[in-house]
Amino acid sequence: MPLYVKNKNRKTAYNSLIFALAIGMVIGWWQVPRSSFAQSETDSIRQIPLSASLFDSESKIITNGEYQVRFGIYRIDRTEADPYPSNADAGNRVWEETQAITVKNGIFRASLGSVTPFPESLNFENGNYYIGIRMGTDSEMVPRKKLGSVPRAINSQFLQGRTIGTKSGNIPVLGSGGKINIKNLPTGNGNSELVLGNDSRFDNIDQIHEQNTDTGTTETIFNVGSETALAGNNFDLTVSSSATPPALRYNGTTQAWQFSNDGTTFTDVSGGGGGLSGTGTNGYAAYWTGTGTLAAEAQLSVSRGGTGAASLNDLITLGTHTTGNYVASVANGNGITGGAAGSEGGALTLAVDLLDSADGTGSISSNSGLEFAGTGSNELGLLQGCANGQGISWNDGTNVWECASFSAGLSGTGTNGYVTYWSGVSSLGSEAQLNVVRGGTGVDGSAASNGTLLIGNGSGYTLATITDGSGITVTEGAGTITIASTLGTSIDLASEVTGTLPVGNGGTGATTFTANGVLYGNTTGAVQVTAAGTNGQLFLGVTAGAPVFATMSSDATITNAGVLTIAADAVALTTDTTGNYVATITAGNGISGTSSSEGGTPTIALGALTANWDQTGAFDISLNNASSELQILESAGATFYGIFDVTDLSANRTYTFPDTSGTVLLS
Repeated sequence: MPLYVKNKNRKTAYNSLIFALAIGMVIGWWQVPRSSFAQSETDSIRQIPLSASLFDSESKIITNGEYQVRFGIYRIDRTEADPYPSNADAGNRVWEETQAITVKNGIFRASLGSVTPFPESLNFENGNYYIGIRMGTDSEMVPRKKLGSVPRAINSQFLQGRTIGTKSGNIPVLGSGGKINIKNLPTGNGNSELVLGNDSRFDNIDQIHEQNTDTGTTETIFNVGSETALAGNNFDLTVSSSATPPALRYNGTTQAWQFSNDGTTFTDVSGGGGGLSGTGTNGYAAYWTGTGTLAAEAQLSVSRGGTGAASLNDLITLGTHTTGNYVASVANGNGITGGAAGSEGGALTLAVDLLDSADGTGSISSNSGLEFAGTGSNELGLLQGCANGQGISWNDGTNVWECASFSAGLSGTGTNGYVTYWSGVSSLGSEAQLNVVRGGTGVDGSAASNGTLLIGNGSGYTLATITDGSGITVTEGAGTITIASTLGTSIDLASEVTGTLPVGNGGTGATTFTANGVLYGNTTGAVQVTAAGTNGQLFLGVTAGAPVFATMSSDATITNAGVLTIAADAVALTTDTTGNYVATITAGNGISGTSSSEGGTPTIALGALTANWDQTGAFDISLNNASSELQILESAGATFYGIFDVTDLSANRTYTFPDTSGTVLLS
């Protein structure tokens, strides 16, 4: 029966598909599952029962009455409406009929095939089929309804063309208990016949097949103890007819496979007995010492593919186990620059540079206004330990940069959207277009015409366009200017120019040249051309002579695509080179470094500043760790430090120092 679930203003039909009609009506429909089985085909079994519920655009059932409805079965679905009479894809319609259906309380029922029987060639097992419905003069509803299992019940008495019966090719009918009548089976003593239990041949026991006489099988599964539970039972496979035969057993009690050499004493397969042997220490590496024996060692030796060491530290000795540069490159870091690495014998250099990003938090005073901060206190930054509203100020009394408070601020007014500029030491002004004296144009270009240019006029700038000139046409476009000549676009060298253009007039002085050669000058005479080069040759100059193509030596070759290949072992370190790979490391301001002989380990470390370090870039230095602080050694005593810290803040704070010297008062 049809089932519905009402959800607010919509109805959902389970097992249904919704169609929209041209007049604004909707239809929800489904198939009622009914079993069909018969020994012979009847008219009713060749029909499809169908029921549907009809609603208008307001989800109300339609008016009771009789309607002309065309039903059609198609090989394809349709998702776009096809205006009446909806025959655009009639070629895919395998059946149709028109019925006068009665709608009562919004529901109608019909039996498809009751007016026009389905053709004998229509087999619902062959592919997908869809039902289309057209009511009255409306267009056929879309999408169509895909047929499910019920229409295929029409073919239920057939199975791939087979029918029920006892003849060759028929489908047999099972009797009581699912058994086939013995009368329908071939029996006797011939080939392909079953032997009955009362066959006289069973009187001679020698003709009965004996157990365990098979020597092979094509089956992939052999069951022992069929219909017997595992628990408490043993399932054995034995060999030979000996009183103590070797056996393989599944022990249902211990749930384990076992084997026995005498059929009496059984050992678990995983418990040993002819398997691997050997001893070892937990965590050691195992290796074969014989066909079935193992040994162990703490670290797998090099001869067995290991390292022979418990740690990877110091396994490689520079200079002994390596070749090439020890320091391939030195990459610049935040506040540090480096260079001269990557070539054997180069002098490695490091120096403090301008910071290019924020880094660290901490102290509140220092001699240079800087502090070492960051993880391990190995990064240089501006003082970051000042209180909210403070800045960094130089103190002549203590000769340090320190946190100080400033009272002065900015003032000024302006118009929304205007450009601001300094009108005093701490005041701002504004203007619609930034004046020329302040680096602006003083011109409003928001409504500039196509192709307009900004041109200086001696005292400022003006928006102007390029005008046509003699023989020149100018066209201004959106973001483009096109200049064209009215004197013609080309000169025909064949018809308008004769002779050979001499060198003095910008020509070559020659009429032909060698193919693939290179041109070269010959004082004031005609341009000369070299002989053609071959792939990978270089073009080389020759003193007091014409340049020529030459092939490189075998140490290095180059292709005509520009790919340079240096032969293997063309350059040997210490043979073709001299000096240390890193000759020296020059100490810089706040940086120290050392280098030693070839094979030594270069060291680089931060040290005390030897000169003022200036940070001129517009970047902050941040101590991004809550435990980082800025500390300065006391000016007298050299024992204690003044530590600058910031309490918990609700937002970022700026501490500005006034334009004055003095001592910071603490509350």
